[in-house]
Amino acid sequence: MRALAPMLCVLALSACDDLSRFRTDGNSLYRGDVVGDEGESFLRRGFAPGTSLELEFDPTTPDVPQPGTITSSPDPTSGERVFDATPLRSIAPLQHDLLSEYDFPGGGRVRNYLYVVRPESGPLAGRDAMAFVSLLDDGGVEVRIIAGAGDEASGDHFGLFRMRRVDR
Repeated sequence: MRALAPMLCVLALSACDDLSRFRTDGNSLYRGDVVGDEGESFLRRGFAPGTSLELEFDPTTPDVPQPGTITSSPDPTSGERVFDATPLRSIAPLQHDLLSEYDFPGGGRVRNYLYVVRPESGPLAGRDAMAFVSLLDDGGVEVRIIAGAGDEASGDHFGLFRMRRVDR
């Protein structure tokens, strides 16, 4: 057992280092456009075509109350942002539930996180939305936003954003 302890420490430290490669800083962030073409799209509700999302995130501290923020580009029609430096809010009880270990079929993901976001302005002001953040093997990030059950007439939103690290 004594010989196993150092090896476990090394594994734990290497896992932290692996996630640290996804940490953004003052010089970079993740940015990507919503998936879905110009017409109707089952992958895009509430987000205008071409809407981009920026993510600032530190995956080495996922359990802190606010490990990052998201900001969307302004809607071309209204000029409003859905998210404007909106904090990713940790869900404390989730850390003690199997849902915290959710994964998608097919692999390619290093780690997945689930957060609540509540914008203070824009079309989702004062409403809770779910943000699913996936760190990908290739260094990219996917963010899925879900607000409501998908009824566009009610102002619900669903969007999948595929993101890459970019310089500021």
